[in-house]
Amino acid sequence: MIDKLYTTISIGGMGGILMVFALGFLLHPVPDNLSLRNYRVALRIMAGAYLFFLAINIVECCYHSVETHVPLTQMVTLVVACSQAILFTCTLIMLVNTRFVTRRRILTEVIPVLLFIVAAFISYSVCSEAGFRVFLYIFAAFYVCLLVHYVRMFRKNYRHYRLQMDNFFAGDEVKRLQWVAFSFHAALTVGILALASALFMSALGSLLFSILLIAFYIHFGFRLIGYTSQFPFIEAAITAEEYGKDDKLDPKVTLYIEEKLKTWVAEKYFIRQDVTLDSLSHLFFTNNKYLSSYFNSVENKTFRDWLNGLRIEEAKTLLVAHPEITVAEVAERTGFSNPSNFGRQFLKQTGYSPKVWREQAG
Repeated sequence: MIDKLYTTISIGGMGGILMVFALGFLLHPVPDNLSLRNYRVALRIMAGAYLFFLAINIVECCYHSVETHVPLTQMVTLVVACSQAILFTCTLIMLVNTRFVTRRRILTEVIPVLLFIVAAFISYSVCSEAGFRVFLYIFAAFYVCLLVHYVRMFRKNYRHYRLQMDNFFAGDEVKRLQWVAFSFHAALTVGILALASALFMSALGSLLFSILLIAFYIHFGFRLIGYTSQFPFIEAAITAEEYGKDDKLDPKVTLYIEEKLKTWVAEKYFIRQDVTLDSLSHLFFTNNKYLSSYFNSVENKTFRDWLNGLRIEEAKTLLVAHPEITVAEVAERTGFSNPSNFGRQFLKQTGYSPKVWREQAG
């Protein structure tokens, strides 16, 4: 009974969903924007991935029987899990790091996975069930090492993305791609459950795992297609020139930026809500890289922390000098796009909420 339900869900449910999204990825219109090159590649990769998952799922279902084909199901589960791990990890990183894809990186990441898949099929074909069991544990250990490697790789690139956003925007634009981090951790969870499913195979476990996979494929598919509507808001930040504390500015450039910022701060332009690194660089007739380097190396802060520091100091003055105005009004007057962001930043820099700080200061 469970075997029949598993086959129905895997082929009828998962198969249909994989096919629909694969076609959706291929036919999805992408604006003619050079910065979206990575996204176009990601769509093609995931279209091929979904079709590959569909094909291997059909093959597995044709021979599936927990009682008689446990080794086949175990091998297929590990192969799909390994393929998913590299494809979803690389695709998600490509969405937040436009410089991620290089020929060397592709070869470095893909070759071990391909060898893993070939070895899995060979061992299943030539080994006895007992012999394959030994290889299964070796494959499982290798797969765990891959997962650890992908976690480190994703976190490194996602931290870099957050730093880029904090060096470009003062608001919560970084949250526009929070789904990328969520999707990665969802994929990681699926990968861990796939390993458990492969090692401790059961009919009910396979059924529940298939339902979880369907939910994940649907979530990821819709999110990936929706990336084009989010990209314009983050494009300037993730395509900007690299910067960092190690970038040394010419002393004349540093002095020029300091003088410009001094005037800009004195005139309280920092309370405007539309301030970004890009708008500031245009106003100062300089470029984003110089400004980013200045904030990171001279101020020892990200642009976001520097700007919000000015706003919080202005907010402190307003909270005390004008007890009649609400915290929400203070947030608006000091350039914050919403009260919740203002509250988080105020708590981060003072250790108190605006309301509590006002009560104590008063």
